[in-house]
Amino acid sequence: MYAAVDVIKAVEEMRKIRKSTKKVSKTFSFPNSSGVIEKCIRQLT
Repeated sequence: MYAAVDVIKAVEEMRKIRKSTKKVSKTFSFPNSSGVIEKCIRQLT
């Protein structure tokens, strides 16, 4: 289990990465990772 703060930090980091690497997103993608984090958040809250 992740702490809620750690999950939120991970989401923020992923959002930063996605914004800064939109052009690279095709070669460097996160398949279904956002859905997994959302599930973790739903379980914690």
